[in-house]
Amino acid sequence: MRRTYTETFQIEIERDLQTDQVITKTCRDENGKLHGGVNMPAIIEYDPVSGKPVKLERWFHGRRHGLHVPAVEVIDPDTDVIIGEEWFDSGNRHRIDGPAYIVRDAKTGAVRRTENYVHEHGDQSIPKAPPPKPT
Repeated sequence: MRRTYTETFQIEIERDLQTDQVITKTCRDENGKLHGGVNMPAIIEYDPVSGKPVKLERWFHGRRHGLHVPAVEVIDPDTDVIIGEEWFDSGNRHRIDGPAYIVRDAKTGAVRRTENYVHEHGDQSIPKAPPPKPT
């Protein structure tokens, strides 16, 4: 027996008045909370020149959340390199198997900066201490 369910979304599309180019698409659940479903972006921002997506935000019933994927991705429109990643779990910056915040070089994709976060207490994300420096 196959089990299914239905979700209802409200979709808002913001367009440039002069070019009619889509600037932002936003999805909300039936209660008006940002929601894109499981691992689907609730907010997509587009580059006004190329029309390419430049920012994806995954939300699940009002909380930033990505299941095994970053909740936020920032993409360089010229190189298509993902230049920023933020990992969230139920609204908290959090990732166990790697950094929860990553910044990359737009040309090479080389990692420029990382931060580790693991949420442990309610709705707070606690920065994970870096390893001690050798003396």
